[in-house]
Amino acid sequence: MIVELIAESGDGKTHLSLLFSNPVLADLTEMGESIEIVRKLYPNDWKERYFRCKKFQDVRNVLNQCQADGRKTLIIETGHHLRYVAGLEALEDLQKDKKSRKNLHPTEWRYVNEEVAKLLSKAKEEMKINLVFTAQMDLEWVGGKSTGKRKNQSYPKMGHIADIRMFLKIKDFKEGEITVSKRVGQVIKIRLVDKLSEDYTKEIIFESDNDPKKLTSFKKILAITKIDESRWVM
Repeated sequence: MIVELIAESGDGKTHLSLLFSNPVLADLTEMGESIEIVRKLYPNDWKERYFRCKKFQDVRNVLNQCQADGRKTLIIETGHHLRYVAGLEALEDLQKDKKSRKNLHPTEWRYVNEEVAKLLSKAKEEMKINLVFTAQMDLEWVGGKSTGKRKNQSYPKMGHIADIRMFLKIKDFKEGEITVSKRVGQVIKIRLVDKLSEDYTKEIIFESDNDPKKLTSFKKILAITKIDESRWVM
């Protein structure tokens, strides 16, 4: 399965992704932002689950390592950064013939998309590994000016690629006399369930979860697909 988790910084997209079945994380962010979360949830083997990636080839290598180690989930942190490094690889190839090249032509991005598609297909179809893309939120800019709105920085065409897309947000709930904060997933898409069906789940409420071994949060996501667990990688 391919899943995209979208959220503002601090609302738990990386944390939730690390609660999927037996994950590793490919961190493509500029500052290596995810290492502390991996260390927190996997204190004993975080070094085998966290990979700092600066090139697209690094991500290919991580995927191969996933298979060698018997991992079940590869987290791409983030989809926006994956496209950036894949684009750099394509540009470097073109610069071998013409060093003056500074950018990709808009029509050349299709080659980038094809290379990423090969990676996704290999993971999902050949290796049977779950893929989780995270997506950050940022200001929307039009014509060099900010609209004041927030926009998710997803990998292009994720609306078509992903089997499940969720927007995460922290919300407060009253429980008797106290207020409890919980992570809520607004379901944008479930490929295998018709949006008009009674079985379509619009929202998932996640309890506090810091125990990856129980797969509690992962199984909540799995349950909304209404399909047999064998279709997922457990």
